[in-house]
Amino acid sequence: MKGKHVVLQKSILGANPRALFVPCAAHTLNLTVNDASKVSDATINFFNLVQELYNFFSTSTKRCDVMRKNVTGISLKPLSETRWSSRIDAIKPLKLYLIKVCESLLEVAEDNSFHIDARHKASSLLTSVQNFQFICGIIIWHDVLFHINIVSKQMQSATINIKVYQTYLKNLVDHFQQYRSDQSFQEILVQAKEVSLSLEIEQDFPPLPTVRRKFKPKLFDYEHRDKTPYDPKTVFKIVFPKNYRSNFKLSKKLI
Repeated sequence: MKGKHVVLQKSILGANPRALFVPCAAHTLNLTVNDASKVSDATINFFNLVQELYNFFSTSTKRCDVMRKNVTGISLKPLSETRWSSRIDAIKPLKLYLIKVCESLLEVAEDNSFHIDARHKASSLLTSVQNFQFICGIIIWHDVLFHINIVSKQMQSATINIKVYQTYLKNLVDHFQQYRSDQSFQEILVQAKEVSLSLEIEQDFPPLPTVRRKFKPKLFDYEHRDKTPYDPKTVFKIVFPKNYRSNFKLSKKLI
């Protein structure tokens, strides 16, 4: 309960000045994930696309019926603004039924009974979804949020103690450290290629825009400038997984 000058904590301190403020560990973990997900533009664009998919099908009963016809037993979920660990519910349908989601978008795009704006939007979303980088993002974030969600729920147990709580967080940090290894990255690529093969799309990262990076001219360079990587796979490996680095560093503060 934050807010020692206003709101609830202020009222409690007014009744008992010796009351202690104990931050909620589960909420702090959610804030950690929130900060980690905003480190790179690639991650922000990924979640924006996930939300666009939900908005596209949820704002029309006709489009929603198309999705329900192709995907049974589960539905697209919106992104939670407060409980980031629960975003696993938004990623899970895409992880399990990405092919069916693509079929739903294609059906809307080719059905003349839909408005031209809806057909154009469906075609645009289909192009964005049928992207090797987006598929890698689904695999990565599903695994990240899956493990975080488990720890978050365990930390909200009424019987948990500080020792067990520290063990859960330490195991989570160790998992992220291992997950950022080259071996784990290769395993992600293998899974993404299998999904891409099922979708019959390119099994590699799309080429990067050929825009030359500009540097401010200097008279003397005492340190060698870092070379800008131009390989799409290398750029994705460096930029997209930044959230793991932030995640386990921030999580260490909770232990």
